[in-house]
Amino acid sequence: MLLVSIDPSIQSTGVSIYDTETKKTMVAIYTKKLPAKKKTGVIIRTDDIDVFFVPHDKGVEYRNNLERYDDVCSHIYSIVEQLIEGRFEVPCEMSLMMEGASFGSKGKLYDIGRFCGILESKFLAGMNIVAIDVPPSEWKKAMGLGGNAKKEVIYKSQVNGDLASILAELVAKGMGWKKGSPVEDLCDAYLIGKHHLNVISA
Repeated sequence: MLLVSIDPSIQSTGVSIYDTETKKTMVAIYTKKLPAKKKTGVIIRTDDIDVFFVPHDKGVEYRNNLERYDDVCSHIYSIVEQLIEGRFEVPCEMSLMMEGASFGSKGKLYDIGRFCGILESKFLAGMNIVAIDVPPSEWKKAMGLGGNAKKEVIYKSQVNGDLASILAELVAKGMGWKKGSPVEDLCDAYLIGKHHLNVISA
């Protein structure tokens, strides 16, 4: 079974894909926030976790926000589809979990809601799966971080955690943690994926 877990964001979305048979995880971050020197993307592989930072397309002009959201969501869906089809027999049993918006979210909740709705519709139409909605406070509490845990706290929980070697390699590549960096989305997506596994296994 594949567990697809999404930390949705208009600027930088993180997706975790966990295979319950091999116990391996892939995390892809589709982001506008890559450093200029990493504009073609970054790939890090370990025995258990592969990480892909994929840059947003540059220079695309949109007539309105809805068109922009649809294009970004199409790219996110395409990235997930390519990662799955390249490694697994399709169709296969899948579960989708998506973080819901919080009242502390940056930006307008209305726009974030529209974006998440479009993204979920891509998976419903393409893979026939409906998302399990998870509030941010739920997965944070489940991971022992406290429901209001900030991004830096989440990052620090992984410095000596499952993502330790990956985060160390990112630091060596000039991609250490700072507020608003895509490294935050990596940590969030990975931990949402762990929570997804616990929910499915319960």
